Amino acid sequence: MNKKISWSILFLLIILFAHSASSKGKNHLTPIDSLRIEININKGSGKISAQPDLALRLLKMDKHEARSLADSALFAAKITRNKNLEMRAYFTLERISQVLDKKDLSEARYGTALTMAEASGDNRYQGEIRYQKGVNKHNSREDRYALEYFNAD
Repeated sequence: MNKKISWSILFLLIILFAHSASSKGKNHLTPIDSLRIEININKGSGKISAQPDLALRLLKMDKHEARSLADSALFAAKITRNKNLEMRAYFTLERISQVLDKKDLSEARYGTALTMAEASGDNRYQGEIRYQKGVNKHNSREDRYALEYFNAD
C-alpha cells in the first residue's frame, strides 16, 4: 500500500513539474516578440518608436528586415514630423549601413543623425553617434579622427 502511494505521489510530482516547465516556455516572450507585438498593436509614435528598436535587435539575424523596419520608421517619422523619432531612424539606418560595410552611406547618416541630436539636445544619442563615428574612423585606420570623436564633448 505504501509503495502505491509513493509511486502515485511521484507520478503527480512529475506531471506537475512537466506542466510547470511547459507553461513557463509558453508565457515567456523574447524582446523581439514583444517588440513585434508592440508594432502590431500600436499606431503613431508608439509604433514608429518600436521599429528602430526591433531593427537593431534583428541586425545580426536578418539585415534586410532590419533595413525595412528602419526605412519604414524614417518614412513615418518624416510624415509625422517627429524629429526625435527621425533621428533614431537615421541612427538605426547608419548602424545597418555600418554592418553592411557601406561606409560612405553610414557616414552621411551619422552626420544627419548627429546634427538632429545636437539640435534637440539629446546627449545620449550624441554620445552614441560620436562613438560609432569613432569606430568607423578607427576601422578605416584614421585613428586621429577616431580619437576626436571618442573625446568630443
